[in-house]
Amino acid sequence: MKEGAATCGAAGGTPTAPVQGGSQDPPPVAQPVPMAQAVPVPHQLPTANQQNPQVVVIVSDSGQGGRAPFGIDLRVGVLCGIPIHVHVSLPLICILYIAQYAMIGGGTGAGIGVVVSLVLIISVLIHEMGHALWARRVGGHCEKILLWPLGGLAYCAHHEGHREQVQILLAGPLTHIPQFLFWAMLQAAGNRGVITLTLFGLSDPGQAWRNLTATILLMQLLLLIFNLLPVYPLDGGQIVASFLLMRGNDPNTAAKTTAMISFPCACVLVLVGIIQMARNMPGGLLTCLVGGWMAFQASKVWNLYQQGHAEFHPLFAPRTGGESPGGGGAYGTG
Repeated sequence: MKEGAATCGAAGGTPTAPVQGGSQDPPPVAQPVPMAQAVPVPHQLPTANQQNPQVVVIVSDSGQGGRAPFGIDLRVGVLCGIPIHVHVSLPLICILYIAQYAMIGGGTGAGIGVVVSLVLIISVLIHEMGHALWARRVGGHCEKILLWPLGGLAYCAHHEGHREQVQILLAGPLTHIPQFLFWAMLQAAGNRGVITLTLFGLSDPGQAWRNLTATILLMQLLLLIFNLLPVYPLDGGQIVASFLLMRGNDPNTAAKTTAMISFPCACVLVLVGIIQMARNMPGGLLTCLVGGWMAFQASKVWNLYQQGHAEFHPLFAPRTGGESPGGGGAYGTG
C-alpha cells in the first residue's frame, strides 16, 4: 500500500483495501494530532528509520489528541456510517449567539437567531461531510465528525498524496456553494423573486423572512471565503502548506511559511472581532475566539519549525503516496 496516510476533518467510514503492487499494510488510523482548528509537539517523536509511517492529518482539528477541545463531546448519531459527536459547550454558544440577535432585534431578532444557529450547525455538518465523503472517494476513511463551538472537526485518514489532500480540503468549503444557491431560491420564492444580502431592521416582523434568508446567504458566502483564507488551520491554510510541499519545499520551510502567513492574519481577525463588538454587531465574540485560537495553532506550527521537527507534524510529514517529494496532510475551518 502507499505509505502516506492523511487525516482530514471527518470520522467514520470503513478501512480501505490494500492497494495492489505493495505490502498490505493496515489502513491508516485517524488519530487527531495536536494541530490547529494547533499543532502540538508530539510527546514521542518517531525514530528516523520508522517504516511505513501512518501519517494522519486532521481537517480542522483542535489539537487535543482526539479528545474534544476544552471538554467533553457526546455522540448524537451516525450519518453515512460516520459517528457524529457534539461538544457539550455547543448549546451554550448557541444561546449566546441568539442573545446577541435578541439585543439588536428584540423578539423578532431572537427568532432569527434561533433559526440561524440551527442552520449554522447544519451547514458546518455538511461542510465536514464534504471532507469525509471525499476522503472515502480517494480510498481513505473517516472515523468521526465533531461539532464544537468554533466549527467542526473531521477525523479522516488516507494513503494518497498531496493532490488528493488538496481535493479533500476543497470538498468542505465548496459545499457552501450549493447551500448558498438553495437559500437564494428560498429567499426569492418568499420575496417576490428578489435576492438580497441586505438586512432591513432585525426588529421588524414584516422583514423577518427577508432578514433571515439574507443572514443565511451572508453566512454561507462568508463560510466559503473564510475557510479558503490562506491561514492555518483553516482549509485554505492547509491547502497552501500542501502546495508548498508539492513544489518541493522541505517540511520545515513549508511550516515556517505557513506560520508566517497565518499568525498575522489571525491577529487581524481578532481585531475585526473587537471592532464588531464595539459596534454591537452579532458574532464579534465568536470572531475574537476563532482568531485567538487560529493564532495559537499557528504559533504551534512555528514552534515545530524552530525545533526542526516539522516533518513529525501530520500536515508536513513525508509521504510517498503523492507526486511530491515533500510531506503533507490536510479542519477545518471548518
